[in-house]
Amino acid sequence: MGEVPERPVPVPNGCVVALKHRRTSIRRGAWQDHDGAMALYEDSGWAFVTPQLGWQLWDEEQNKMLVLTSNGWQSLQAEKSSHLFQTLESVFEPAAGLGGLKIPSHIILLGVTARVLSTISGPTAWRLGTNSGTDRFGSNLDLEKDTIVTGPADPPSTYWREEDIVVSPIGGTFTDGRIAVAVHFIDLPPPSLS
Repeated sequence: MGEVPERPVPVPNGCVVALKHRRTSIRRGAWQDHDGAMALYEDSGWAFVTPQLGWQLWDEEQNKMLVLTSNGWQSLQAEKSSHLFQTLESVFEPAAGLGGLKIPSHIILLGVTARVLSTISGPTAWRLGTNSGTDRFGSNLDLEKDTIVTGPADPPSTYWREEDIVVSPIGGTFTDGRIAVAVHFIDLPPPSLS
């Protein structure tokens, strides 16, 4: 999400730039008053869109995939940290096909939790799981706003490769609703001796 000059150099159609928030804006012209927006270059002009929770983008400067959460843009990949216990979060909008979260590789999974942010419509219930077990963390889950899901891994499991978190409908298809999902895990740090 690199900073852009007040007017970018010529770019190809389809180019997207994320504009970081600034305390004082120095942008002029088409870029003025668009802090925090996504700028899409189309047919010799820029279109500005306000990103929504759950949107993902590739950050060329940091060389990683980011997702927009209620805490701002966060990495979808687990960051190497001195913290033993870690959490990754994302917002799913299943009717729109938005959202995505992976269980990282080389970790010990403690569990997956979720909260329904806006009432889900379409199915009679929903499940929370992975590609290899679509109901691993919950099945026949309520659709109402503020429903909380606590899906401990029983027993805690070692993941040697990434695996997608899957939100799937039961008895219909998703037509509306938003779900916040968090993956909780232990990431063993390497020795600190040098």
